Amino acid sequence: MPNRDPIEAMADFYEPDNAHLSRIERDRCQLCDDDGYRPNGTVCDHVDYSDIARRGMAKVRAALAKDSKR
Repeated sequence: MPNRDPIEAMADFYEPDNAHLSRIERDRCQLCDDDGYRPNGTVCDHVDYSDIARRGMAKVRAALAKDSKR
């Protein structure tokens, strides 16, 4: 994943040409409110990271278990 300035990334989000897309995405998204914010107050990118986080934690636990067997 490239290192990208978060401010620059948000500029793309608010691009006038993309304004209609963000409204449609907010309407379809079940992760955020009508204003595009998740319950924790962060701006929603309309991607559910729960499966990604679950797989990542499984890898962390496997690595920790591997180290504890030494």
